[in-house]
Amino acid sequence: MKPVIREYDNEQILMNDIKDLKGSGVYRKDIYLLSSDNSRTKRLAKQADVNTIGLEELGFNGTLGNLLNDKNNELIKKMIEVGLSKEETKTYKEKLNQGKVLLIINDHKEVRNLHP
Repeated sequence: MKPVIREYDNEQILMNDIKDLKGSGVYRKDIYLLSSDNSRTKRLAKQADVNTIGLEELGFNGTLGNLLNDKNNELIKKMIEVGLSKEETKTYKEKLNQGKVLLIINDHKEVRNLHP
């Protein structure tokens, strides 16, 4: 099942949407954040108490490979690991490079009225 993905420029709107998701019953384990800046991703994920795409999602080989890859390849690999096609990753990689944050949700049933 493909994840639902939303793009954000505004961190406050992102945090509000995450709060709404959790309030509607989406589990923490189904919510991920991704940005082109690892420290920003970690900071926001910690603040919202949600996940980043890491060891569990990538597996050991994927994580080791990411240490050897450049930043764009790392982002593409992370997006593929959560269910995006290679074509979709091209679009979202551009969004990440523009400074957007991606909210990735694996639980479709509860995703209704998020910020477009």
